[in-house]
Amino acid sequence: MSEKEFETCFNKHYETFCLRVALIINDRDVAEDLVQEAFVKFWENKPAVLNQESIPAYISKMAVNNALMYLRTRRQTGIKYEELKLSTPLEADSTEAQLDAKETENLVTKALLGLPPACRQVFILSRYEEMSYKEIAEELDISVKTVENHIGTALKRLRAALLSLLLLAWQNFI
Repeated sequence: MSEKEFETCFNKHYETFCLRVALIINDRDVAEDLVQEAFVKFWENKPAVLNQESIPAYISKMAVNNALMYLRTRRQTGIKYEELKLSTPLEADSTEAQLDAKETENLVTKALLGLPPACRQVFILSRYEEMSYKEIAEELDISVKTVENHIGTALKRLRAALLSLLLLAWQNFI
C-alpha cells in the first residue's frame, strides 16, 4: 500500500471509525485517539497478506479492539465512563441522496445512544462489527445468553425509537 493509498483510506474511513468507536466507549476524544492509533499501527506493520478491499475492515477491527482494551482497562481501574461528547459529523456532499442517508444515519446514531451502554456495545459488536454472539460473549466475558438478551433489548428499543421518529416525520410531511 502506497502512502497516497493509505492517505485516501484514512480520509475516507476515519470519521466512520471514530463514530463507531465513540459509540462503544462514550468518549469522542478518546475514540479519535484510538482510531488514530489503529491507523498508525497498521501503517507501521503493513500486513502483506491483506488485499486492498479488506484493509478498511482490518483497520476498523483494530480500532474496535483498541476500544475494547480501553474499556477493559477502565473497568479494571474502576474509572467511571464519561458522558458521550457529541461532535458534528463530516459535512455531507450536496446531493439529496447523501443528505437523506446522513439524516438517517444520525437518527440511528441517536437511537443507539439511547440504549444502555452494555446493550449498545453488544449491539454494535454484533451488527456493525459482525461478530458472532459467541465471539462477543468471549470478548466481553459474558454469557451467550446475556448477549442474546442485550440484542433483543436493543432491537426492541431501536424499533420503538425509530418508529416514533418515522411517525413524527410522517406527521410533519402531511
